[in-house]
Amino acid sequence: MIFSLFGLFSCAEEKKKLPAGLLPPAKLTSILADIHIAEAQVENMRLSPDTAKVVFNRLQAEVLKKYGVPEKQFDKTYTYYLNNLNDLDKIYESLIDTLTMREVQFTSKGGNTGMKPDSAKPDSANAKKMPDTIKNKLLEKVKARRERLKSIDTIK
Repeated sequence: MIFSLFGLFSCAEEKKKLPAGLLPPAKLTSILADIHIAEAQVENMRLSPDTAKVVFNRLQAEVLKKYGVPEKQFDKTYTYYLNNLNDLDKIYESLIDTLTMREVQFTSKGGNTGMKPDSAKPDSANAKKMPDTIKNKLLEKVKARRERLKSIDTIK
């Protein structure tokens, strides 16, 4: 009886099998991290919407090339996750952690985020606040995407 309970729990905890041809979650997370960074760079350029779209599309193509991922495969993977919001939430939880770690590493290496003008060391108060900023921006984007998806589902 004990063995059957272990078997039951192990089956319940099995990872969900992804459809063939999709990117693994870890790789998708890395790609999305780079894409979100590119998006932030474009937003900071304060370009006209048309120009910003062209620049962003070019940067996204460079990210996909860096990872050796065809655009169709990325689109197929992202579409799968848009239709499986619980799985997308897990991806974005991982994405928030990834971006937070990247920012902490950047700040600790002397990047200008959270830097005092005359110091080579990060301002610890600002460095601690920055990950929350990233999290809040990403969470806002995720919430907006969810709302759009809910409205699309309602229309269907």
